[in-house]
Amino acid sequence: MPEPSNYWKLADNLTVIQAALLIINEDPTELQYALSDTETKKPEHFEAVFHSIINSIGNNKLKSNMSYYPLCVDEIEFGGRTEPLPNWDETTIDTDDLKAWLFSRNFKENFFFAETSSDPDYLNKDHPRYSAKLAAAVNVWLAMEDSNLLAGKSVKTAIESWLASRYLELGLIHEGKINKTGINECFKVANWNDKGGATKTP
Repeated sequence: MPEPSNYWKLADNLTVIQAALLIINEDPTELQYALSDTETKKPEHFEAVFHSIINSIGNNKLKSNMSYYPLCVDEIEFGGRTEPLPNWDETTIDTDDLKAWLFSRNFKENFFFAETSSDPDYLNKDHPRYSAKLAAAVNVWLAMEDSNLLAGKSVKTAIESWLASRYLELGLIHEGKINKTGINECFKVANWNDKGGATKTP
């Protein structure tokens, strides 16, 4: 079975079946329909992932848009089931909620995080709690290890200049323009020189 197409990453939501298959790095394009046949052999680890998902949905640990099989009149009249059964083929999960659920279990070795990063979670743009301002503050603090950036400048000037030159890649944007307020907030977090003035030469 080939690896899932990256086009699946464009989906805003996925069915439970699709999600389970993608988590185990199986392409759902055709397999999702084949699984409706009880004689079809399920991929390795599918059952474990599938049941983990539906259990988390049942325990309200993973949000979903539930779909149910309709009740038949005959079943109601003859004392059969009185509650609709979940239809996992059509029940959907928001992709961001699914990724947050995977993150909460520290499960990142799958299709959704194929491009793994050595950066800590707070610098990982895929993390559900990623904050552009926090990441920018950390990155500029690290950048100031280069003493050339501080030569003849105050810490404030050096930090704000570095951030302003990279505001696009750092996501410091407001209404399509450089977010000067955001840059100032990042400076307040990254600033270690409470007394102000230019950094002294060692």
